[in-house]
Amino acid sequence: MSWEVLTMRSVTSFFNPALARSDLRRHWPILFLYTAIWLVALPVQLYLRHIGEGASYGTRTVSEVCQGTYSMGVIMAFVFGGVLAMALYSYLMNGRSVGLIHSLPLKRQTLFFTQLLTGFAMLTAGNLLVVLVSLLVCGEPGPLLVWLAVVTLAEIFFLALGTLCAMLTGWLLAVPVLYVGINFLVMAVMQLIHWLAELFIFGYQGDGFGSFTLWCTPVVQLVRRLTDPQGVVAEYVGYPIVSADVSPLENGGWQALGIYAAVAVAIIALACMLCIRRRSELSGDAAAFPWMRPVLRYGVGCMGGLALGMILYSVTFGLARTNDIRAYLPGMLLCVVLMTLVCSFGMSMLLGKSLKIFRRTWKGTVLLAALLAAVCVCVRMDVAGVERRVPKTDEIESVTALCRHITATSEDTETIEAIRAIHRAILEQVEDGDVDLDGTLIEDGQYIWIQLKYTLTDGSTLERGYNVPVRRASALYTAINHMMSTPLARQELVISGTADADSAPLGGSIYSVDTGDVRNLTAVEAQMLYQAAQQDVAEGRVISDILSDAGYSPLQVDITGSDWDCVLNLDNFTDDAHTLELVNRFLSGGDGESGE
Repeated sequence: MSWEVLTMRSVTSFFNPALARSDLRRHWPILFLYTAIWLVALPVQLYLRHIGEGASYGTRTVSEVCQGTYSMGVIMAFVFGGVLAMALYSYLMNGRSVGLIHSLPLKRQTLFFTQLLTGFAMLTAGNLLVVLVSLLVCGEPGPLLVWLAVVTLAEIFFLALGTLCAMLTGWLLAVPVLYVGINFLVMAVMQLIHWLAELFIFGYQGDGFGSFTLWCTPVVQLVRRLTDPQGVVAEYVGYPIVSADVSPLENGGWQALGIYAAVAVAIIALACMLCIRRRSELSGDAAAFPWMRPVLRYGVGCMGGLALGMILYSVTFGLARTNDIRAYLPGMLLCVVLMTLVCSFGMSMLLGKSLKIFRRTWKGTVLLAALLAAVCVCVRMDVAGVERRVPKTDEIESVTALCRHITATSEDTETIEAIRAIHRAILEQVEDGDVDLDGTLIEDGQYIWIQLKYTLTDGSTLERGYNVPVRRASALYTAINHMMSTPLARQELVISGTADADSAPLGGSIYSVDTGDVRNLTAVEAQMLYQAAQQDVAEGRVISDILSDAGYSPLQVDITGSDWDCVLNLDNFTDDAHTLELVNRFLSGGDGESGE
């Protein structure tokens, strides 16, 4: 193409074909790699399934294969969206290149949208080729068109986000750092908060990430929404089999893709505005805009100071204080302040391209270190009352308690109140200083791990875990035994597994662990044993003392129904239990049908 053509004003205000062809010639290897990966992941897999299934091969199989690649589609969109943005806008990272391109009679909008549309066209062309090859293999266009829509919508968002990151910096190596950082920033912040709370708040356990955190982490949210069919199980054969008729797209997948596509439009508009206002002379700088400098300096100082500070604490003071239930506050403050100074000054040197930055930045850096130290102090002092919080009864939808070998989950008010009493007794014991310091043996008691999980009416959860000494004379001992005496806990003690109250037992067995002998049970005998166990639970013939040694029973009793089975734990019955009497009768030759 002649220079006269290149210097002519663009007729199309938002797209320049000559520039697009130049991008294709330079970056075609990215398209080749992208398409090659997808050809192996989709058409080849469809062909292998076709060979394996033969006549049964059809739309259902194609849908299963396509659905199985949705999560891969998100990962591919994330990776190649970022890579293409780096490649297409790499001219902005070099002073000579950006000077040459910006001297052409092309508007900034034209340059921006030409690169963006070229990148999107490359990914779409690869997707269309994959669909065409897949059609030759399976001849089922429906699932393939759905697959094309899914991966295209995901690519729109990640390419837009990668473009925004390329607009924010003038340093090519900073683009992937910003790209990954923006994708996982909120989740990283929440994880740091959880780690800090676990160090200072006794019993605190991170209860996962909330809805807001997941929506601010696009990769995780899209993979989750496009692969989770909301637990619809078709059959159970030792493990759940999810029905292939349930598409994750129908249970929030399309919603997530639509929301992120709408966000992508806003991101593109913002990136275009930044491209227009971007100063060409800042190419090669880590920050393409002056307002980005304090954001990067203090952002890196805050995140790096907390993360590296906790890591430094764990390998220094943390190893020396393994018997303390809470982090050593002076040691933590020293580590966090030190790492904050290192990260903040280091980022200032990178931004200023000079080692002489102390005089200009020391005030802000010291203030940031002081703020992070104050955060650590507030968490240690439990200013928000996290450690002392016990949810109110009307706030609780259900509660799960794990105490030694008992796991009780209930929505019953009596059980909820009993578990809340345990929680309050633990906190009172903590206030008295009677907590786990070294895990050594104690007189008239023992250390017990207690884990509590509340599901609240607002949809959130609250989890706590304590390793505390339980003594016979303590209020905690009384509270635990009261919980164990509730009908639900007594049943958990003696009946393990699933049982259907509406389906009668069909049989079972009594197995001797010592000799290996088996006594098969008839349906009547199994019914008698199961009813006797329920009666013993109702009448309290169950050992409900948390500190008692239940002993050892050499017998294992299994009871089975049409689609359920359970095990009776004989070592948790009291000596006068009807269940033990029946077991002894059956083993001595009696049977339930004759009533011997």
